[in-house]
Amino acid sequence: MKISSFVYIAGFLALSLLGAGCSGFRSGNVPTTKQLHAMNDTTWRKAIKDRDALVPRVEPTKEEQEKAASAMREIVGTGTPERVANFVRAFDEVSGSARLVHLGNKWYVALSDDFSVVAGPDQHVFISQNLAPTTRGALGADDIDAGAILSSHGGQTYELPNEFDVTNAKSVVIYSPTFEAVYGVAAFR
Repeated sequence: MKISSFVYIAGFLALSLLGAGCSGFRSGNVPTTKQLHAMNDTTWRKAIKDRDALVPRVEPTKEEQEKAASAMREIVGTGTPERVANFVRAFDEVSGSARLVHLGNKWYVALSDDFSVVAGPDQHVFISQNLAPTTRGALGADDIDAGAILSSHGGQTYELPNEFDVTNAKSVVIYSPTFEAVYGVAAFR
């Protein structure tokens, strides 16, 4: 009886390691990039779900949020909106819309006042040449990182680099480079 129990436990542990993609990741720890790449999708999703408790996101003060929302309203109100799209869920809950706005000789991406995403560490706003980058690793080298997200909710704007070409912009993506997680996509159709 003791030998069969030992074999059962050893087999269970071996299958658990195989199911984890032999990544060495243990739930309750923040995985390294190497560990994330070694994980199968099930374990990867579990690691991403654990991240909020392990690496909490610091939200801006109410004054900082209002200042960001006011700047967004001014840019959208005085600029020329070129493209608008609503966010759809990829990995986590997200809502609101994104606009590409031309003002003077600059381009901006503006997230609406009703924008909201589940807060997570290292979230960034990307402009992608892909219409629907919803899987990990789906963003390309030519996609533009507009910057770290200012807040998990509310209006905010990000100035785009001078070399930005609106004809290549297919979507706005909320993405965590650290966890390779796409939270939501606003695809320009």
